[in-house]
Amino acid sequence: MSVIQVNGIDLFYTLEGSSENEPLLLVAGFDSDSSTWAAMMPLLVEQYRVLRFDNRGIGQSSAPDSSYSIKQMAEDAAALLDYLSISHI
Repeated sequence: MSVIQVNGIDLFYTLEGSSENEPLLLVAGFDSDSSTWAAMMPLLVEQYRVLRFDNRGIGQSSAPDSSYSIKQMAEDAAALLDYLSISHI
């Protein structure tokens, strides 16, 4: 479990599985946090390097004082991928 600062917020994420495996990005629904995927993780990490995160304003990620959009959440995900040097999903 880790946190990075991206686009003016603290973004909580976890990266699990072997770095040799193909990456898989899991994005929870608008009102769900990354724990949504917990039951599937044991199976997924056998085959993938799984990245999951809490969208801004959800779970352990910080919430901005102003409103935010789906576009901003997509930009957060892209920035996280860049930070982790994951160039393909």
